[in-house]
Amino acid sequence: MLQVGLSILLRFLKDNALIFPLFLLGLALRIYNLDSQGLWFDEAYSYKMSRLGLVGIVKAIVAESENHPPIYYWILHLWTSILGYSEFSLRLLSALTGSLCIPLIYLIGKMMFNRTVALLAALMLAMSSYQIYYSQEARSYILMVFLALLSYYFFIRLIERCSFRRSLGYLLSGVVMLYTHFYGVLIIVAQNAYYLTRLVIGPGPSVPPLRKWIMMQLILVGSVLPQIYLLMGSSALTGDFWIPKPNLNMIAGSLLEFSGSWPLFILFLLLCLWSIINARELKRGASFRELFTSVRGYSTGLNMSNIGRVYLLSLLILVPIVLPVVLSIFYKPLYQAKYAIPASIALYLLAAKGIDNIRRREAKLFVAALVLALSVVSVHHYYGNPEKHE
Repeated sequence: MLQVGLSILLRFLKDNALIFPLFLLGLALRIYNLDSQGLWFDEAYSYKMSRLGLVGIVKAIVAESENHPPIYYWILHLWTSILGYSEFSLRLLSALTGSLCIPLIYLIGKMMFNRTVALLAALMLAMSSYQIYYSQEARSYILMVFLALLSYYFFIRLIERCSFRRSLGYLLSGVVMLYTHFYGVLIIVAQNAYYLTRLVIGPGPSVPPLRKWIMMQLILVGSVLPQIYLLMGSSALTGDFWIPKPNLNMIAGSLLEFSGSWPLFILFLLLCLWSIINARELKRGASFRELFTSVRGYSTGLNMSNIGRVYLLSLLILVPIVLPVVLSIFYKPLYQAKYAIPASIALYLLAAKGIDNIRRREAKLFVAALVLALSVVSVHHYYGNPEKHE
């Protein structure tokens, strides 16, 4: 059994040799200066919660009307019981989790498109000052990114072929994500929006079948009923919360934060638009129904058309941002860009696809080098300008 596992690992490393250096790069950037700043208020709260024990954490969430679910605090409690409560060890959990997001986004990019897109998206994530910031913070946001990536992965595998293992992986990643941050529900909403679109206009029977899909969604809803109960008593819903009322400009502002700088924001936006308009089905003037029935251009067995893949990524970007912004305008302010951080992953994938769509090799290399150079500038600015309020 051990030989089989080692054989699979060695074969993966041989076929995907460049992802390991990218992982090490991302890890180094996330560990560098990890304890150079003191804990700010929210991190100090994480420290306090991690010392309460598994049951004590739940009691504190109820008693203090805490807005965050218990999973991250539980994991941090177990982590610090082994490594201690220094600033470095408190943040190291997030640094390692953020680094593990790099091979995960690579797997998703390779599965959806090709190795070039996968490597470019992994590079963008590894070099993202925004991702580095939250990978150096003792809070739950980067864990939510990791779990959202797992949820993306199993969702796409289910679209490819429905099986018990894939369904179980999708459910487990979804439940843990929902118990990590309440905004995880928006990832599930975006996935359902894509599935329902396929169901209405897609090619024949949907994968997974409608009955199994409904059962999985009911399991997800049922599993988080205790979390819904806790959320209803949270200060974000029951009292005057500190978040200011947003406006529609916050949608672009969130994408700007995900990008890391104005030049990267403009470049990513152009690359995303190029991904959309360059889809083959759009270029050849296919009908609306045909957009989701044509599968061409990729060696993978993934049962998704070119525009279907771009459409899924667009939903994963927009739903976690637009829906809560609109709700915050008309109901109660509940939106912060960091809550929608999983949307940044889809942004990197769509921008990477835009680079891959550039036909001339020289132009493609130039744009990739430009993204790398601007990312280096953004990371350098991040390290030189501490932003945590001690």
